[in-house]
Amino acid sequence: MKQRNGFASPRPRKADRRFAADYWNSTRLLPDLPPAEYESLKQSIAAKGVGVPILVDQHGKIIDGWHRERACRELGTYCPREIRHFASDSERLQVAVSLNLNRRHLDRAQRREIIAALLKADPAINDNHLGQIVGVSKNTVASVRADLESTCQIDKLEQRRGRDGKDRPAKYRRIITSTANETEKALAVMSGVQAAEKPVDWDQTPEEVCREIIGLIPWAEGELVLEPFRGQGSFYNNLPDSIRKDWCEIKEGRDFFQYEGQPSTIISNPPFRNEAGGDNLVVPCLERSLNIATKRVVFFINHKSLNSLTAARLTKYEGWGWGITHFSVWDTKKWFGRYYLVIFEKHMPSIIGFFAANEQYNVEDVGAEDDQSVTLT
Repeated sequence: MKQRNGFASPRPRKADRRFAADYWNSTRLLPDLPPAEYESLKQSIAAKGVGVPILVDQHGKIIDGWHRERACRELGTYCPREIRHFASDSERLQVAVSLNLNRRHLDRAQRREIIAALLKADPAINDNHLGQIVGVSKNTVASVRADLESTCQIDKLEQRRGRDGKDRPAKYRRIITSTANETEKALAVMSGVQAAEKPVDWDQTPEEVCREIIGLIPWAEGELVLEPFRGQGSFYNNLPDSIRKDWCEIKEGRDFFQYEGQPSTIISNPPFRNEAGGDNLVVPCLERSLNIATKRVVFFINHKSLNSLTAARLTKYEGWGWGITHFSVWDTKKWFGRYYLVIFEKHMPSIIGFFAANEQYNVEDVGAEDDQSVTLT
């Protein structure tokens, strides 16, 4: 066995080549090199050999150097390896990302995809540490984490692991609250004291507000209307007699996510989370509604729920055939303050412009001359 640059470089054997072919693609997070860059790398290896050995773990899995390995296989030469022991998949991914990002020019969307992949593999890593690995601010990591938590792709953890490997309570610089219960819980989190478990606040939408919203809808006689989170019936009890109506309520054993009907309209003030401090349910509830309603989805939501309607999600819903045909702001001072009424309709253009990352903004796309909104006072 020869030594090259301090690393073991055994002679190639058929078993080695077969082993490399089995494992070389298994941990890649980054896109392929452009063809011109890859050909340049391959020509350099053909002329000068591999300057930096590829990195593999104790099982032979390639952590860094997929393109060098590929070029060597195509050239019929063996690629030298540095073999390193890794304690976990999370450690493998972190090393792979940190080594590769130093050599790549990635845009914002690609870096966010890498952050999401790392958080799915290791949600306990804290934002500051992951930001240092990927080369972004901790606020960017926190934004990606919030998106994954809101769609239940990762758990919301009370403790996170720092660079030193120690677990610490998740820290927050600020928390905005809407109710007395949320304020009490936030104060407990900020002070480092574990809040006592309390039942979920099932406050109901004021009936006078529900009646106003219902009065805006042009109901079709006999259409099936579903209230998926009935509660005490603020919406359900005030629906007109001319329609057929149905309901779900998890506390009474009728789970909306198990509902098998096909309503024309869904109307509700959906729950923000499934329990006090639990998972965000806004996006799953909305997407479930858009998948089973045939005509219209009417949601009365708070500012936290509104923040879930990102440009990327609205673009996706547009692809499903849904457009926002009504958006209005409601001040309900005797209740929780400001709320938003959002109505989606099937096969209708949206009155709201939305622009995902990297898209060029064009004011003409908003459709200001086609104003279909309703102003409420």
